[in-house]
Amino acid sequence: MKLTFHTAYKSVKALPEITLPDFVVLTGVNGSGKTHLLEAIDNGSIQIDDIAITQPKPIRLFNWANLIPQDSGTFAPSQFGQERFSLWNELAQYIGEYRPQIVEVLRQFGNSKLINTPAHKLVRMTEEDFVAVGIDPVQVREVLQSIQNVVPLATQNVVSRFQQSDPNRQRLIKHLQETTSIPLIGFEEDDFFQYYPMSWAPVDMFQQSFSRLFAQYQKLWLDNQLKEFWNSKGENVVFLLNEELRQFKSEVQQVLMAEDKVLRKAFDSQEIFSVDG
Repeated sequence: MKLTFHTAYKSVKALPEITLPDFVVLTGVNGSGKTHLLEAIDNGSIQIDDIAITQPKPIRLFNWANLIPQDSGTFAPSQFGQERFSLWNELAQYIGEYRPQIVEVLRQFGNSKLINTPAHKLVRMTEEDFVAVGIDPVQVREVLQSIQNVVPLATQNVVSRFQQSDPNRQRLIKHLQETTSIPLIGFEEDDFFQYYPMSWAPVDMFQQSFSRLFAQYQKLWLDNQLKEFWNSKGENVVFLLNEELRQFKSEVQQVLMAEDKVLRKAFDSQEIFSVDG
């Protein structure tokens, strides 16, 4: 770990370039500049290796003040719904822009049924499905290959437009892609809401929106009750079975347990700091 001085910060006016081990115990009498040195590293006045100070910050300073766990406040279920709809509307706009690329590559086969099939269905169709819409069995594999060639590029274009270097959006896209085999370019609104993650929406390492988690679970449960009702009336609506719903609840409990361990460590650290003064 190499420290390189860039600009003066408080009492740290200069520092020779120095290489340190990854684990360092910094000691000194009161007023010698220990805190100023750490703050200088935190704000980029002193650089570690070649790590650039960006957002979110790759290097963080934690002390007795910010190790206190906090909740970011109340969170209404309606806020969760608005966030999801806002994200989906933006994502759907980009999907709509790049889906025509899929249809365009299929014009070479001169099949009107194929061209008029919605793109979100095309990316999910099997060889049997293509034969059913009138594609020559000899051409089926060629059709599938054409779709498979264009889907990754179209999906990547959608991802690049949507993510915008936002780490929260990057996590969302990563979750969606890992949860289902449906390519993002083939997503419909129901797919997005079905695979949207139960999220803490972290604000900071020790600041979380606990109420968001419960609001999300409540919204999931209510939505599922409505879907089950319409399914019982003969509508083609998919809903979670009790066992699947319990799985979601179990995931919430696991997150709580994991978070509880972090909080306990934070409190333990706070006690140690208070003893040292």
